[in-house]
Amino acid sequence: GLSYNVDAWTVGAGWAHAEREVEGFGDDNVIDRVGVTGSYDMGPGIALDAGLFYTWTDTADDSASNDDYDAIEFSVGSSISF
Repeated sequence: GLSYNVDAWTVGAGWAHAEREVEGFGDDNVIDRVGVTGSYDMGPGIALDAGLFYTWTDTADDSASNDDYDAIEFSVGSSISF
C-alpha cells in the first residue's frame, strides 16, 4: 500500500493477496482485498477517518458456500489522542 499527506489530509490505497493450498484440489483458495482510505486532521489530536474496501475470494472447492464471495465495505471513524 501507499499513502500521501497534504496539509491536514492523508489519503491511502492498498492491496492484499493470500493463497492457501487445499489438499486434494488442483487449485488454491485465494482471497484479495483492495481499499482506499482518507483522514482529515481537524485539530491537535483529533482526526476523522473513512475507508472503502472491496474483498473477493475464489475457493478450490467450487461447491463451497464462500466460493466467488464478494463484499464491499465502508468505514467511518474518528480518533482522539492526547
